[in-house]
Amino acid sequence: MRQREFRQDELRAFASKDDQASMAFPFFSLRKGGEKEPVSFVDPRSGTRIEILPSTNGSATIWDKDILIYLASLIRKSLDAGQIISNTLAVTAADLLEAIRRGSGGRDYRELECALDRLVGTRFKTNLPTGMMVEKQNFSVLTAYEFRESRQGRMTCIHITVSEWFLRSIQSKTIVTIDPDYFLLASGIARRVYELARKHLGDQPSFKIKLTRLQQKCGSTRAHRQFKHDLGRIIGERPTRLLDLWAFQDGETLFAFQTELAASAEICAAAALTTVPAIGVSAIPRSAVVDVSANNGAVVPSTTRQSDARGPRPLHENRAASGGQGADPILRSERINGPHDPVRLGDAISALLIQERLR
Repeated sequence: MRQREFRQDELRAFASKDDQASMAFPFFSLRKGGEKEPVSFVDPRSGTRIEILPSTNGSATIWDKDILIYLASLIRKSLDAGQIISNTLAVTAADLLEAIRRGSGGRDYRELECALDRLVGTRFKTNLPTGMMVEKQNFSVLTAYEFRESRQGRMTCIHITVSEWFLRSIQSKTIVTIDPDYFLLASGIARRVYELARKHLGDQPSFKIKLTRLQQKCGSTRAHRQFKHDLGRIIGERPTRLLDLWAFQDGETLFAFQTELAASAEICAAAALTTVPAIGVSAIPRSAVVDVSANNGAVVPSTTRQSDARGPRPLHENRAASGGQGADPILRSERINGPHDPVRLGDAISALLIQERLR
């Protein structure tokens, strides 16, 4: 079948699509550079088994996956338009890097090649179904790639061949639209939490998961205490904005919500249940926005926040401000100041939500 070549307008205008299979399970490493040894994952609930066999370049990472999201988005757009698609796609490197919010320098092109090497070299063995197919397979998500260069050595085009497994997952429409600023998330854990929450929320207003299971779903091999500490630097005990979602921790459980209102109402209702028999509108706390640092996850005052207009970033690094300081505009924590502060959210709606919770 003839390979699909995309026009410039198609390459630059698309909604980011992520496949649910890789959103639900830890196919990709949270370590920069990937894993060096084989990794196995078994889901005790579904019986899904995944074995990840890295190449000499390391296993594919959560940042390498940005390339797959780009390809999935293009494939889905073509299928929705009624076009026949093949396993091989021809894209321009510049448009790919721009779409996944990377730079256009020599380093960015070299890291793009390294990411493609890991995606082609990493093999997966799994019984996870795609579409109507349920079979144990050993495959690479990408099977091959080829750079086309000008006589001046400038990369002009990339021909990328995707696996049948990956193509089936897109054709079966088991995909989810994600926030385009997902590509700016520097933390691997933040990316996985967002993927899991976005997949499971769907049309639901809320989603919760135990931290032990969340760690398993993230594919983190750190001790649970360390994982919880890492997660706490991103999402605390008060509502935190994570792209187009809101989340917070409560003990050993993570809660995620579609809206800030739902997250704040949950916090207020929980407080009311444990402190007083009823709660009035005047007791709903006001939130003050602060940022979570891009470099170390520390909370910093909102007055130090940089502009939300950020430049492109490398495939596996966050570009912080000069000197390693500055706040990442993608992660914002909502801090509760006190029970006597004026109401920030809509009084009537909040009151109704809380009253419903207390029934």
